[in-house]
Amino acid sequence: MLTYCLLLADRLGLDPLDVVLEKLEVTRAKYPVELSRGRSTKHDQL
Repeated sequence: MLTYCLLLADRLGLDPLDVVLEKLEVTRAKYPVELSRGRSTKHDQL
C-alpha cells in the first residue's frame, strides 16, 4: 500500500512528506488534543 501511495505521489508530482504534513494539520484541526485525548468521540460531537 505504501509503495502505491509513493508511486501515486510521484506520478502527481507531489512530495509525500508534504502530503502527510498537510493531513496531520487537518487532523489536528478536526481533533484538538485538549478536547479529544482519551476519547473515541467523533469530531462532530466534541
